[in-house]
Amino acid sequence: MEIDTVLDDSKRKLGVREFFAVIFSSIAIEVTDATPTYIFKVAMDASWIMTLISVIIPFISLLALLKLLKRYKNLNIIDITYKLTGKYIGLILGMTLFIELLCFSAFNTRSYVGILTAMFYNRTPILVLYFTLVGTCLIVALLGLNAIGRIAWLTLPLMIISIVVYIALIFKDLNPGYLFPLLGPGIKDIAKNGFMYSTIYGEIIFFSVFFPEVKSYSSYKKASILGLSIVAIILSLFGAVYIMAFDYPSVTIISYPYQTLARLIYIGRFVGNTEAVFLIIWVITSVTRFSIYLYMDAALINSTLKLNKLKALLLPCASLSLLIGLLLDNYIQYVQIIRTILDRLTLVTLFSLPFILLIISQFKGDYINEK
Repeated sequence: MEIDTVLDDSKRKLGVREFFAVIFSSIAIEVTDATPTYIFKVAMDASWIMTLISVIIPFISLLALLKLLKRYKNLNIIDITYKLTGKYIGLILGMTLFIELLCFSAFNTRSYVGILTAMFYNRTPILVLYFTLVGTCLIVALLGLNAIGRIAWLTLPLMIISIVVYIALIFKDLNPGYLFPLLGPGIKDIAKNGFMYSTIYGEIIFFSVFFPEVKSYSSYKKASILGLSIVAIILSLFGAVYIMAFDYPSVTIISYPYQTLARLIYIGRFVGNTEAVFLIIWVITSVTRFSIYLYMDAALINSTLKLNKLKALLLPCASLSLLIGLLLDNYIQYVQIIRTILDRLTLVTLFSLPFILLIISQFKGDYINEK
């Protein structure tokens, strides 16, 4: 009976491919929102290089995190924080991570609703689109993490095919000469901004709250390293594509380059509305992404407050995300001010946390029992 229970629990956990799909769906889709434009403004035509530099800090932080997760088996990042820092500091750090992720969720969903309104449904009230998006994500999140992982895995081929087809269709219109000078504002500025904008990969640390829901440490490690590496390549590739398509500085005034470029794709006079195909895939992937965000929000606050009522927290988290997003009347203000502040705060707290915990762990001598 106990063996059957263990087998059932193992089947309900995420494997390498499902967890990889979760990572890919959450981060790679950033090429379709305002993130590339956000980077173009500081890195100019070297944004695709800066994107690769930005992954260095998250990757090093991930290695420290993996060492912690291996050392404290079956504990997520919040559990480890409580164990090493105590009840009060653990609560503060847990709430900080929850608020950061909640704000990112709200701002990103608001951004995607802005894309839908500006590019496709300009006659539909924002409130209707926002309720529809958040409501759909809530329904998917209620299915559980395993179901979300399976959905992410099933939609992964769609994403990959759409990426290949998208680039193939616009390849003839790309001008490699626009990539020069390769170093844009200079290597010093690229390195500095690459460090400051490392938060575009911030989810890779937040995902550690799912660690107990992954089949094994080995599965988590493989999916995390592979996922982070591939999404960095995808973000860099699309950064180069946008530059070659629009040139600098023209690309900095295009809020949504992915959708804008999709509208320029021409197959033939008998094939119209090509962007509609990419829109459908984008919407499916967006719902998957924000379902993951919503479930991660609930998992963070659930672990922080020790409630053991994760699914009951999904509706409050969705409501809070919706409320915060609706307060953003001016999305441009968010990009220029709020996101900058949030990125700086997240950079300090999120990527430094694994190192701080690892140092405390070393001082406590927990490494002695590590296998």
